[in-house]
Amino acid sequence: MPRLSFQFWWQDQTTPAPVHSAVSLHSHTSHSEEALDIILHHTTCVAVRTFARWVESRYARRQGGKVFDWRRAYWTPPLDPAASLAVERTQIANLQLHPLVSLTDHDKCDAGLRLQGQRGCNDVPISVEWTVPFGRALFHLGVHNLPRNSARALMAELADYTARPQPDKLTSLLHHLDGLPEVLLVVNHPLYDEARLGPAHHGLLLGEFLTRHGSCLHALELNGLRSWAENETVIRMATDLGLPYVSGGDRHGNEPSANLNLTPARTFPDFIHEVRFRRRSHVLFLPQYRKPLAQRQVVTGWEVAARWTERLYYRPSAGVAVPLLPLLSGSATLNHALGVRSHS
Repeated sequence: MPRLSFQFWWQDQTTPAPVHSAVSLHSHTSHSEEALDIILHHTTCVAVRTFARWVESRYARRQGGKVFDWRRAYWTPPLDPAASLAVERTQIANLQLHPLVSLTDHDKCDAGLRLQGQRGCNDVPISVEWTVPFGRALFHLGVHNLPRNSARALMAELADYTARPQPDKLTSLLHHLDGLPEVLLVVNHPLYDEARLGPAHHGLLLGEFLTRHGSCLHALELNGLRSWAENETVIRMATDLGLPYVSGGDRHGNEPSANLNLTPARTFPDFIHEVRFRRRSHVLFLPQYRKPLAQRQVVTGWEVAARWTERLYYRPSAGVAVPLLPLLSGSATLNHALGVRSHS
């Protein structure tokens, strides 16, 4: 059985022996494409709603009456791979621990590939958050530490499944990834219903997914941007399934991950071995996890809004993404209305 535990830093600031490293999993960089329609579906922020109405009106006026399709729009996080790595490493260094950081952009492994060629970054794994359609549901798998010599080819296979899902293809891919002993497969925020099916329908498909493919999956994620009630449910799920749970900060902005794994491992492959084969995991929740989730999300939103002309994109035709600004023109009016400084 797994040997699992978690700790709240605001209650207990002792580091359990023989911990040597802290591991940051599930962290996004400027390579990630983050869907704007999801934000609009969930937000109650007046500024965001004002922005949305302005975009729709301006787009229709500038594009001959065309309707703005939010499903084609996305934003990118404010930190590039090097800055994202630095944010995570700094937090861990402040805990007097050795940092192990896995950057997982949506359906892209470019961050790890680029960083591995830079000084002091040879220990950065090549990882991705893979979007996995399953029936009508969308699940996300953290695929950590892809082999460097085959990472791009594997990423192409994963992307092909995302674009054209086939059950047999998914089974084959998961068996292949599970057969790589230094790869870690984590079900990220398993209860997050991205497809908006409703909790009951999403839960049924999640159960089917875990029943069908659980033998190839290595852990469930306790997510640093989801509620404690949800994470408690994931802990119970992991216990019932006999799977470990691990941390996943899901960082998108300047705030470092709200939870980490503590481990005696000194390298990322050793940490993976600890989770996969020794089935051990200790998750540390940090003080920022206590802050209201809405407040943390608004802060990230304003970090993006401060340079929105560089961070928002749209696909007016299939497969061709362009900055949103040229399609709208007149950004100064919106920036003045929202109180955002120009960064020209």
